[in-house]
Amino acid sequence: MHIKTLFTSLLLLCVSICTRAQFFENNYLSINIPEGWEINKQDMAAIDAEIVVFVNTGEEIYNLGMVMGMDRYMDAKSAIDHAQFSDIMTSMFQDVKIHESRASKFMGHSAYTKNFDAKLDGAPFKGALYTFDLGNSSIIVIGAYKVGKKSDLPTIWRSITWKEHDSSARKFSSIREELESLVEIMNNSLQQNPQVTDGEKLESLCLEENTDCIVFKYKLLAIVKSSLANADMGIVTETIRTNMISRIHEVAKDVPLFRRLMDAQYILKFEYFDKNGEPLYTIKIVPDDYN
Repeated sequence: MHIKTLFTSLLLLCVSICTRAQFFENNYLSINIPEGWEINKQDMAAIDAEIVVFVNTGEEIYNLGMVMGMDRYMDAKSAIDHAQFSDIMTSMFQDVKIHESRASKFMGHSAYTKNFDAKLDGAPFKGALYTFDLGNSSIIVIGAYKVGKKSDLPTIWRSITWKEHDSSARKFSSIREELESLVEIMNNSLQQNPQVTDGEKLESLCLEENTDCIVFKYKLLAIVKSSLANADMGIVTETIRTNMISRIHEVAKDVPLFRRLMDAQYILKFEYFDKNGEPLYTIKIVPDDYN
């Protein structure tokens, strides 16, 4: 299972809520968006973050912006070079070419930036990715404009008022309540935006009743159960399981919710099905495996 893609999947949840407004605010900022633009927002507890994405409406898209606030400190230089942000870019655009990072400024804040060239629906775009610190929080900004079109982003950026972030505003009463929220949001998002990586489709998540266990259900789109009849599934599943344990620790570095569920001694279960929905195998990782 490609656990690394879970981070990107979580980021894509922001497309699930859409409103129209001129003024927007969350726990990190207030900002003025041109009248009629679409504003997509999401409180992403899984990574202790809030995201707002805004895009012009009309016959063609020519401006797109994103601001993500994260409730944790990340060194700006290390953050911008992190592979996860390349995943973000490739999930938003096509044919992405990201240039080298450099020290810069974003609205008066010392930052690091990477310029990029990309395509959106076949049209050429240019843009920039910024990372900087805001107290104990980290901010990630992406702005892009269609080549040959005027960008409204500088005016939008100048309207931002940054806030002293109150992390208590998004806290849950328990880890299970937090996971229940994640499961609901993820499942709604997966219905609208299927997540497929190397032939593996994340179908759904669920929490087992009366057990501290979260279940990830995957469909292998190129596999039929009968084709595995002669395979030694014990060896196959143990190899996958060993790799998963290592990857889970990597994901936990970037996804605070994974760290919290590990601290709470949750079981992680991965159920695999063939292209026709026939069960193939289940991999179960218990606290003794990852502690």
